[in-house]
Order: sequence, then structure tokens, then C-alpha cells
Amino acid sequence: MYHYLLIIICFYGCSKSIMLDIEDYNSISSIEIIDQISVRELEQYWSNPIANDFISYDLDVLRIVYYSETDRKIASGAILIPKTNDIKGIISLQHATFFGDEEAPSENGSFSVVSRKSIFASHGYIVVLPDYFGYGVDKERIHPYHHAATLSMASRDMLRATLEYLDKNSITYQKKIFLAGYSEGAYATAAFQKYIEESGEWEITGSSLGAGAYNLLQTVDTFIAVETLDNDCLPCNAFFLQAYNDQYDLKRNMSYYFKEPYDALIENGLLLGTYSGEEVNAAFPEDPNELYNSEFIKSYGNEGEVELKMAFQENSIQEWRVQSPTIIMHGQNDNVVPYFNSAQLHDNNMDNQYVNFKELVSSDHFAGIFEWGIITMEYFDQF
Repeated sequence: MYHYLLIIICFYGCSKSIMLDIEDYNSISSIEIIDQISVRELEQYWSNPIANDFISYDLDVLRIVYYSETDRKIASGAILIPKTNDIKGIISLQHATFFGDEEAPSENGSFSVVSRKSIFASHGYIVVLPDYFGYGVDKERIHPYHHAATLSMASRDMLRATLEYLDKNSITYQKKIFLAGYSEGAYATAAFQKYIEESGEWEITGSSLGAGAYNLLQTVDTFIAVETLDNDCLPCNAFFLQAYNDQYDLKRNMSYYFKEPYDALIENGLLLGTYSGEEVNAAFPEDPNELYNSEFIKSYGNEGEVELKMAFQENSIQEWRVQSPTIIMHGQNDNVVPYFNSAQLHDNNMDNQYVNFKELVSSDHFAGIFEWGIITMEYFDQF
């Protein structure tokens, strides 16, 4: 889901990129160093003694464009590589919701997603940050928001390309693969983890899932129940409808789902990368009753919208039986992604030796991000 606080920083290498040779690669279209981040700059960025305890190494930020085996053919992302000979392993780190194309990891090595996730790399891990389809080099298309197969395939192909790059350049690291994500990133991580466990392509050393919407159908049901809705991300809720309308070719105009003037704003690309999160949030009403078309709400609540509901059900993964060491985290008072998502995933794995569950004390969705990140690094360090 979307995080409203964006912190823009420009590290010392942000204005200079270095293209790298890709002649002998099979899975990589292009790769370049787009930034370098120092320990000093990270410490200044966080200005937090807890965070500073995990900051140890300078790092390079690489922009990678890689081939995909999906119909989208090509995708992009960022790789963060710490400058140390003792790399602890690889973290495939799936990002949370954003709306501005500029936030894609490959678009700006010093902005938001990369700057926040750099702490994992400075702590000694190679960090793999897929843009996802719909962002980066694929930004002309609608991001398939919370669509399990496309999210997991973007991460799979990105990890394959990263492993090829590391091998070709003889970059040594402990052969451990970790997965992590918060909010939409947690959902994407769970979908990717499920794919890996079913395919056996890699062995997962550990995984961390923070505040994800695993029961997608019930989550959307909750958002649509406008008479009881109390939610901090109306743009996220609208994005579910637009993205699924596109992904499943439901052929609905946005006026079917939304009232004026929001139908035209959304139809014309409000959520599709041109506008920042702040601009998107400012364009939405505070009251969801002002957003949704009452006829759509009535249909959804009266056994209608069968195709849409089936699509959400198809992408609900709360009954998945986890097969790798995994910690699930969520705050009970999360007002963006309902707590029941993690509770249900945990309940379905109650007797599972691989699964740990931790309630985030910070509780609020946005405040929980930092706590989740620190606990994740502590958890991965155990392996």
C-alpha cells in the first residue's frame, strides 16, 4: 500500500552513471552504476541510533534492464551491492505501493525506495529491487497491482538476471537467498516465495512479510463496505479496481466504478505514474461515499461483480502453506492493510515449524515500516 512520506536525498554519485559491458549476458539488456552511497550519508539520512547500528558499508546502486519470460518481454530494477568482501547473502526486496514513476528503484538511485532500502545493503546484503511491471522501462502499461503471477515473475526474472551478473563478475557472497517486503511488497514477496517453493528453483534461507494483503477478496470487500470504511489509502482502493479491470479485461469505463469528477481523473491516468503520491492523495475525497458509484457498490454488495470477485479470489493466498523459514509481522491497528490478512495467514500455518508471527508494537501501518525493517535484519542475521 502507499506510503505518504517521501524523503528525497541526493548522494554524491547521483549525477553520474557508468555503463557496464553486457556482451556475454543472456538475461540482461543493460546495466549501469547510477549511484554510490556512503556510510556517512546513510547515517545522516536516518539520524537514528537504532538504524545507525546496522549501517556498516558504502554501496553501489546499479540500474538493470533484464529480459522477462512473460509477455511483457523486458523489465527493470535496481541492485544494491555493499563494498565488502564479506557479503552475507542476497535479499530480493519487493517494494510497497507508490504512484509516481520517479519512485521506481531503477528511475532514481537516490529517491525514496532505494534510499530507504539501502540500509539492508549497508548492513552487508546484496539487495535486489525489482521495479515490477508497469514501472521503469515498462511504465507505459498499467502496473498489475496485487496480481500474484505478474509480481512473482517480475521478481523471479530480476533475481535470475542478478545472479547471472554476480557470477559473470565473480562477486562473492554467502549463498543465501532471503525474501522481504512490506505492504504490497509483502504480498509480492509471498507470491514470489510461493512460486519458489512450488517450483524448487531456489532454496529460500529466510523470508520476512510485513503487513501484506494476502486475503485480497476480503480486503477489497472491506474497502467496498463504504458505510463502515475507515481507511488511510483511498487511492490504493481505487487502484485495485483500475488495475484488475485492465488485467482481466473487464472492459468497464472508470465511470462504472467511480463518481464524477474522479472517474475522469482516474481514466486519464491519475494513478498511472505522472503524479506524485501527494498529488494523487490531494485529488481524492476524504469520504469514500464521494468516490464510488453507488450502483457499483450496490451491485458488489448484492451478489454482482462475479468476474471481479473471482479475480480477487484467484489472487488471495492466505491459505498458502509456507515451506521456508518465515516471519510474518503486522500491527493490529493497521488502517491501510487490515490486520486479519496476517492473522489468517498465521492461523493457516499455526502448526508450521517454519513460521513465526510477531505483532508490530508500532501498530500503525506507516509507523510499522521501520520496526519491520529492523526486525527483518535481526531475523536474517540469525541464519
